[in-house]
Amino acid sequence: VGGPDGQLDRRDLGSGDVEHMAPLLKLTPLGVTALAEAGKGRVWVGFHNGLGVFDGHALKRVNDPQLHGGVRWMTADSDGQAYVSPPGAGVLRVDAKTMKVTALQLSHSGEAGLETSQLSMHDGGLWRASHAGLSRLDAAGGQFNDVPGVAAGQVSAFDIAGDDLWLARVDALEHYRLRDGRAQRLARIADHGLGRLALGIPVSNRHRGTGTEAMTVIAKGVAHVAQLTGGVALAVQPRVRIAGGSV
Repeated sequence: VGGPDGQLDRRDLGSGDVEHMAPLLKLTPLGVTALAEAGKGRVWVGFHNGLGVFDGHALKRVNDPQLHGGVRWMTADSDGQAYVSPPGAGVLRVDAKTMKVTALQLSHSGEAGLETSQLSMHDGGLWRASHAGLSRLDAAGGQFNDVPGVAAGQVSAFDIAGDDLWLARVDALEHYRLRDGRAQRLARIADHGLGRLALGIPVSNRHRGTGTEAMTVIAKGVAHVAQLTGGVALAVQPRVRIAGGSV
């Protein structure tokens, strides 16, 4: 578990004991912004000013100027490769063995395309929400392509469960069905009370300051939104527009 104050704690799931790693690794001034598994017992650790990998004993920093702006979003694939999104700088791939950093080609250029709203793995593929839309990585070509069927425009976040895709835009939720690489929109739920939304975002990866703090698809066709700003919890279904309650 990491935190913005630079704390990094490791818990033994068997005994429940917690070991505080920050004093050993001298992390306190850095601020932990994201964590991801790197394989072989290692963990990628994102900071406000860079990236490192922790092997359980020592932290090795990745020395690349592309990472000096810090890590806002991070995830990793089954091989332990890290995919990192610094603020306003697209997406970088970091090799777990060589620590080589490669900038990936985005589906949209310009400021809107560079700003990542969410970055996560689903069924072995890398998906990305941005101010320009929703895209996924073509691993062979090393570039992101727009998801067919999803209109361009800001996507605050998303979540996928099976063939259900939920998108959060600034003023609406959108529900899609995924088929053969395409997305078919089933419903658009517009409500001025939704505000700025974020779906399924781990606490360690969340960009703080957004109105809605978490959302996830908990069952087929059903999405739950936890909106901490305003103290509202929302349950969303395609045929039941919005059911809400105070939290």
